[in-house]
Amino acid sequence: MLKNAPPATGQSLNSTPGRDLLDRTEIEVRWLSFDADAPLDPCFLAALDDEERMQAAKFRFAEDRTTYIAAHALKRAALSSVHPLAAADWRFERSAHGKPFIPHGHAAAHLCFNLSHTRGFAAVALAHDIKIGIDVERIQIGKLDQNLADRLFASTEADATRSLPQKAQIEALYAYWTLKEAFIKAVGLGLSLPLDAFAFTLEPLSISFDESLQEDAGQWRFYSSQPAPQISMALATKCEAPSALSVNVQCLTMQDLAQAVQ
Repeated sequence: MLKNAPPATGQSLNSTPGRDLLDRTEIEVRWLSFDADAPLDPCFLAALDDEERMQAAKFRFAEDRTTYIAAHALKRAALSSVHPLAAADWRFERSAHGKPFIPHGHAAAHLCFNLSHTRGFAAVALAHDIKIGIDVERIQIGKLDQNLADRLFASTEADATRSLPQKAQIEALYAYWTLKEAFIKAVGLGLSLPLDAFAFTLEPLSISFDESLQEDAGQWRFYSSQPAPQISMALATKCEAPSALSVNVQCLTMQDLAQAVQ
């Protein structure tokens, strides 16, 4: 399970000039919970690039626009906390399946990152040359139910949730969903990967694969938690020695983030 670190109020996100601060066996997770209805400091939008600002402008609802801006400012601040580059100076390219990455040839090209957000909450994961994916979802009654699990999940997952009491069932469904999304994001294949081609167990947390995926479960490590009320979060990592990885989870405030991107 992910263990949540105490709030980071007053702690700097700035990196030490001239060197990387991310070890090859470390994974950094930063998460941010905020009021999406509250006015947003202009410094967050200023830290984004033109493409991100254009994407933010497309959102119909102000709460979703605020969430997008805060999330992408968080991504940039987190990267700047482990590599000496200003938050506004990061530039990204996208894979054929739409996953953003730091361009090849850049001094920080070895950094892997993944971002996820839901209204009023955002999380980013950083690693050094490791496949990584993170997903967050706001737990809502009626949005994800047993009928959807029966249609989309592996049969063992759907069977495991069917007889649970309502509250436990909803939480388990969201745990499965975020784990699956985190795995898909780590693999980087997008929606082309069927959700029933791999299956999780929650206790103990593990994964098994359909033969068609040709994946080694021993190279994968997963984490699942509820870091804030009604929020489900999952992290997926793949490397040759997953047992050697350490995960540092840090909760940030909007004040921390504003200080980091200015």
